[in-house]
Amino acid sequence: MLLSCPRRLAGICGCIFFLISCGYRFAGDPSLPSGDAPVHVPLFSSRSVEAAVGNLFANDLSAELRRNGVTVRSGPDAAVFSGRIDFIKSDTAAREGLLSSVERRITVTLSVTLSDPDGNHLWKAEKLEESDTYTVMTEKAATDANKIEALGRISRRFAERIFDMAEQTGVAMRMQGFGAKKREGGGDDKGWDDRASGPKRP
Repeated sequence: MLLSCPRRLAGICGCIFFLISCGYRFAGDPSLPSGDAPVHVPLFSSRSVEAAVGNLFANDLSAELRRNGVTVRSGPDAAVFSGRIDFIKSDTAAREGLLSSVERRITVTLSVTLSDPDGNHLWKAEKLEESDTYTVMTEKAATDANKIEALGRISRRFAERIFDMAEQTGVAMRMQGFGAKKREGGGDDKGWDDRASGPKRP
């Protein structure tokens, strides 16, 4: 459903607030708009066999946003932080003798995109990678439990990293520029990625 221009502007301005509410400030611009903008974090899609991990990663990113004062809920006025788990791999980190693995390393690679309420991509980061290790036990169930704990640590680190990257690469300023284009009725949104230039913290 298409939103009216005021609704779209409200969504974009609200997204700006979700960053500035976490301490982001722009020098010489004391009059940025504010508001309690909702952000939706859907289940991370997965190309791996560990599809259930997508729920873990989405929940941890939602928790990180809430921890920083962001309203997390779905709706036509909500920005969307979507994620895709590209790869999950596990290899030996330590051995006991020639054949027995006593510690394994699990590595997760994922990509994330922040979109405004109309679906326009405002920021993305691709092929982010985090790793952790877990102990191999004699019982498979115990090993699996250790692996899940390692994935949980990875997920929480990703959540913090994604939020910090979105904040530090100038997403809010790009949103402000995008909102101006909408008000003027011109220009197509081409999106931005984590390599784009933007204002940095002083």
